[in-house]
Amino acid sequence: MPNPATPRRAIVSLRLDPDTLTRVSAQAAEHGVTRTAQIERYILDGMDRDCYPQLTFRYRDGDRIPMVAGRRLQVRHVVEMVDGCEGDAAAAATEYRLPITTVDACLAYYAEHKSEMDAWIAKDLDASEDAFQAWVAERGLAEPA
Repeated sequence: MPNPATPRRAIVSLRLDPDTLTRVSAQAAEHGVTRTAQIERYILDGMDRDCYPQLTFRYRDGDRIPMVAGRRLQVRHVVEMVDGCEGDAAAAATEYRLPITTVDACLAYYAEHKSEMDAWIAKDLDASEDAFQAWVAERGLAEPA
């Protein structure tokens, strides 16, 4: 019996050049995912790059992390800076030395993918806290008050 919590997936047929399929298969194996998952990743990345050319995407531990293209700066950090600047996108752009259009793209991406990003941020914060606790325990340090 199908799991009602699992959304149904659409079935699609693709005609790909054999060399492209070989490359996709190799990438899927390297990442430990199915070919379908790898193709879906490429489609999502391509669509989001078309909509947000100022952004790119990195993958870590199976998570898709939106980044400012050409920078080692996550979209989440830009959004957090805007929040820290009381919603002043221009101030955040100045702080990070980014064009305002890039800050606007980060905010738009976050708004469109809020639940996905919030879940990843919570997971990342939990992992950071766990790593910090392990570091403290290894050194026998008292946790800061």
